[in-house]
Amino acid sequence: MLRFSVIIVSIFTVLFASCSNQPNIKKVSESELAFKKFLTKFELLKLPLKMTPGRMSVDHYPRLDSTNKSFTGYKENETLYAFGMLPDTSVCFKLIWFQPADDYYPVLATFTKNGKKIKQEDIGVGGCGVDCCFECKEMIAIQKDMSIYSVDSAKYTTCDTSCYEAAERYIEYKTGKITRGGKIKISAEQRKNIY
Repeated sequence: MLRFSVIIVSIFTVLFASCSNQPNIKKVSESELAFKKFLTKFELLKLPLKMTPGRMSVDHYPRLDSTNKSFTGYKENETLYAFGMLPDTSVCFKLIWFQPADDYYPVLATFTKNGKKIKQEDIGVGGCGVDCCFECKEMIAIQKDMSIYSVDSAKYTTCDTSCYEAAERYIEYKTGKITRGGKIKISAEQRKNIY
């Protein structure tokens, strides 16, 4: 009986010793808090997603301030704009923001759950711009399977008074995919003449 009592007391001692009144609280670093604040700038997007960057006004999207901008890796003093977050955030975050050049262009970046950047890519082709007798339309599509298709459709004519002679029509495009783990694979730009 004494042996049984010793065993029972030992079991209860181990059980009570393993319990404590202090909750098991995970400490969150300042960097993780800043990343969570950064995420609040991005609204959740719906797929399939179609973007036309050259025709989009970025002014109504949230601005990324200097604290938030640190996660983008952008070092210049110009303003960046948060566009949105692609769905399925169970493994990583997939964010799109606009960065300045001649015009604002979209950048896609993936991050781990605690804010470490996995990969960043410019997802637009970037061939559109302004020139004499040059017309161009940009389009970026991201499908539910996370495949990416980005295309610039252009028409260029000899720059004379008519702008109609010898029109050259072509598309420049690239394709890609975002893996479940957050890697972004984008092809090199391809060009296809259209007659």
